[in-house]
Amino acid sequence: MTLTCRETVARLWAFHDDALLADQQSAVAAHLGGCAECRSHFDHAAEFLSVLRGAEAPTGSLTTLEERVALSLATVSAGE
Repeated sequence: MTLTCRETVARLWAFHDDALLADQQSAVAAHLGGCAECRSHFDHAAEFLSVLRGAEAPTGSLTTLEERVALSLATVSAGE
């Protein structure tokens, strides 16, 4: 399987997550080995994911969101 640059870039996030089928994983790896432009996209995505993995999750945000959703649902239910 041979991929174009467009096909390779479209698969980069799944490639990083090891979420591709084996033949697609191999095709992306092969393309990245021979294409500097796509390798640059890959490196940028890897750096981005590294920063995300190192970031601390915000505290309280999910609870606040959950509370707002519950309040909105309660308000809608009360108005029916």
